[in-house]
Amino acid sequence: MIEGDLVSLLEADAAAEDETIKRYLYHKTLTDDEELLSLLDRIIADERSHYKEFLDMIEELSTEAAEAETDSTEEEDTSDEESPPGLTPAQAALLQESLEDEYTSVLQYLYRYFTSRDGDEFEDYAIDEMKHMGWFAEALADSNIQPKLTHVAREIDNHEQALKIELSREEETIEKYSGARAKFADEEIKDLFELALSHEKYHADGLKREIVKQEKRSGKRFTIGSLRRK
Repeated sequence: MIEGDLVSLLEADAAAEDETIKRYLYHKTLTDDEELLSLLDRIIADERSHYKEFLDMIEELSTEAAEAETDSTEEEDTSDEESPPGLTPAQAALLQESLEDEYTSVLQYLYRYFTSRDGDEFEDYAIDEMKHMGWFAEALADSNIQPKLTHVAREIDNHEQALKIELSREEETIEKYSGARAKFADEEIKDLFELALSHEKYHADGLKREIVKQEKRSGKRFTIGSLRRK
């Protein structure tokens, strides 16, 4: 039976996440398999996000407990407290653009999943993109900005061509998200982009492997240069 107060249990959860991260990092030293390394990177990024969430919950509960111990009859002077800064127009535009890109990716990956014979990974990618879409929409809504749901999804019947287009889009997204953290002061939004970035890198690695398989079947050769000429 698990016993203990909530903070103690959360501290144990955080410690377990930390140990798990260290174990997965050690796993990476034991293999040269690119597919496995890519998967481990994605899992480690998720675990680091969980670890930080536990720490945030612990801090919040500890703060609430400390405040509860203060004399409730004392009035706090909040006149000098600063409200959290809102989004600048440029930040809001970046979040909205990212939201639209994620919406497009959801539809594109679901279409690939529905139309390909062995595309279970596309369903997984779509689920990841749904999460990103929700994160960015919530970040906008938290600043009283109405998220807009628009997309530019296209139906492409040629599977190999569609994979190359998706890879190109993923690489553009990776470049954009790589620089996004520096554009925000809000640590939560920074973390959202960081986690989304790890997922996009995982998708790109998977798409590259799938393109290689497709081109081996068709006898074509895949190069980065051939992608850029598309």
